[in-house]
Amino acid sequence: MLKYDLALFRLINESLTCKFFDQLFPAFQQSWPGLVAGIFIAIVLVRKYKTRGWMIIIACVIAVGLSDILCAQLLKPLIARPRPSIELEGVRLLVGKKSGFGFPSNHAANMTAIAFCLGITFPRQLPWFAAGAFLVSYSRIYVGVHYPLDVAAGIMVGIILGTISGMVFQFCSEKARNKPKTLRQN
Repeated sequence: MLKYDLALFRLINESLTCKFFDQLFPAFQQSWPGLVAGIFIAIVLVRKYKTRGWMIIIACVIAVGLSDILCAQLLKPLIARPRPSIELEGVRLLVGKKSGFGFPSNHAANMTAIAFCLGITFPRQLPWFAAGAFLVSYSRIYVGVHYPLDVAAGIMVGIILGTISGMVFQFCSEKARNKPKTLRQN
């Protein structure tokens, strides 16, 4: 399995390259594109859905918090898989060399958690959210900081935690909408 992981890493990082992606994908490393997109989505959610919009944002924050803690604090130290830029020679590294372990990818987990949390609430938009998460996830291999299995594991963590967070939000939202009105006491 690791042999195929390495072969796929080499294919994506060395062969399936182009100047456009060489410029685009390193930008995903920066926090500002995600921050700008997050602020835009948050504004739309709050303006359109008011309190429910805030609840959706909180569900996404919880999903990301859980995925980030699980990946960075538990799984990475437990599995201790080096990043390709540390372990291999000749990696086409388009961003600064990362330290620490790579399995699973936090970027992949966090972006997928957001995508699926939002996708549970807005199922018709799930393909768009998932496509954005996939691009960020794929970029981690392309720029040389993760193996494909690192990214795949991050995506799985994100799907699970994003779906759970989205379902809990939906459940709480339904309960709040169906809450019986209290009777006035005379």
